[in-house]
Amino acid sequence: MRQFCVSLFFLTYLLLGWTIIEDYGMSTDEAKQRRHGMVAWDYVNKKLGNLFYEEPFTNKDLPNYRGRDYGLTFQMFCFALERKLNIEDSREIYLLRHKVGFLIFVLGVFFFYKTITHRLGNWRWGLLAALLMILSPRIFAHSFFNPKDIILLGVFFIATYTLIRFVEEKTWKWMIVHALVCAWLINTRIVGICVPVLTMAVLLVDLFKFNSYTVWLKKYLVPSLGYLILTSLLTIALWPSLWEAPGQSFMYNFHSMKQFYWDGIVLYWGKFIPTNQLPWHYIPTWLFVTTPLAYGVLFLIGLGYGIQILIKNKFKFYSNNEERIDLILLALFLGPLIAVIALQSALYDGWRQMYFIYVGFLGTAVIALYKLNSKFKSASSLSLPKGTHQWVLWILLLGNVATTVYYMVRNHPHQNVYFNVCAGTNVYKRMDMDYWGVGFQLLYEQLLEMDDSDEIWIKTSVRPGYENVFFLKPELRKRIHYNEEDEPRGYFVTNYRFERQLRKYLN
Repeated sequence: MRQFCVSLFFLTYLLLGWTIIEDYGMSTDEAKQRRHGMVAWDYVNKKLGNLFYEEPFTNKDLPNYRGRDYGLTFQMFCFALERKLNIEDSREIYLLRHKVGFLIFVLGVFFFYKTITHRLGNWRWGLLAALLMILSPRIFAHSFFNPKDIILLGVFFIATYTLIRFVEEKTWKWMIVHALVCAWLINTRIVGICVPVLTMAVLLVDLFKFNSYTVWLKKYLVPSLGYLILTSLLTIALWPSLWEAPGQSFMYNFHSMKQFYWDGIVLYWGKFIPTNQLPWHYIPTWLFVTTPLAYGVLFLIGLGYGIQILIKNKFKFYSNNEERIDLILLALFLGPLIAVIALQSALYDGWRQMYFIYVGFLGTAVIALYKLNSKFKSASSLSLPKGTHQWVLWILLLGNVATTVYYMVRNHPHQNVYFNVCAGTNVYKRMDMDYWGVGFQLLYEQLLEMDDSDEIWIKTSVRPGYENVFFLKPELRKRIHYNEEDEPRGYFVTNYRFERQLRKYLN
């Protein structure tokens, strides 16, 4: 029964995604990320003695390349696959990248299912957790086109599961698996280093919980040190920009991540704010107003349960494996969030750069739901019969889920601009909307249907407005021409990405 239901669930999800993946446009960073992959693959090919091809695809040198601080594993793999399959058409190139990214996300959701199933000992709760993850509108949409943040989230799911299994068993098997996944994670985005840091922190807490240090030294010291060494070696091996001067290059990449500067302006609660002056509550607010309300409420309850665990154990963290998992999930959410606030890291475009903390956020929410359900199952009061609280809990949750599904279906494929009721009305006047320009593909398809001219001229002030032309099907693409001159001609298209345009639109 379990195997059938789980297989049916994920097969249905995979088929649904494969059916609608072409509905989503091309985001503003995709061409740039592909170029990063080309530069890195040229470098690897050169280091291997031109094993794969003779002439490089770019004239850039990776050690001096500006984009070398990005994790390049996904970008290199997609470019190598594109070359292997001899794909030349621009639309097919980026559709391939979308499909690979979506598959990584589906794999990640499967490991989220495994994590919750492992924690609660019930596969049905694991499937519920996976369903709630899929029914997170913004995450759902981004899983079809985001070449960076969703890849990180997908690998983060896997790293969370391997972390939990490694600190539980501390065996060579899980040490090797966890080290490999962590290296992949760091090579996706350097912020993934938070998982090895948390891993070592949990191992250190376990050390002080042993009555005999001799037992710990014999059984667990070698796997712990082995994990650190293997993770470091695999990280270097998978990240070509670290091959020359690994220590210096890693610190450069880390510093770039910590203090990356983009001199842009974001719209936040109706105010135009420079990205280097954002308030501390920018990320928490964006997270809570762009996820279904029930998830946020359950997370806050889960946060309360986490504090309760700490108080019960007199701030000696956890007393059993279940509590350890609960605190790990909380730490995976709170740790990076506190770090970016404390370091004043540059953040923009909502909270997409922090999507990876959603693993801890929703994991904590589901565990809170489980605890509430168990508590309410036998609860009664003078005015309510036994189990009434439980029914109220599920009615409220399912009601929120139903409205979320309705929104996702009705607004397909624009789930990436979802806001819950806490954002209020006319939210487009107060918060950034389609900042990545994914909607241009649908705009052009509708424009081509509306205007039957043989040649349609467009002009745009934003990169995705130009690049999405090349994401159209060939028969549609040939009718659109880009106006590079200053004189008015045809249509001007924009997503109001920049302050000057947006002010005009709002006024």
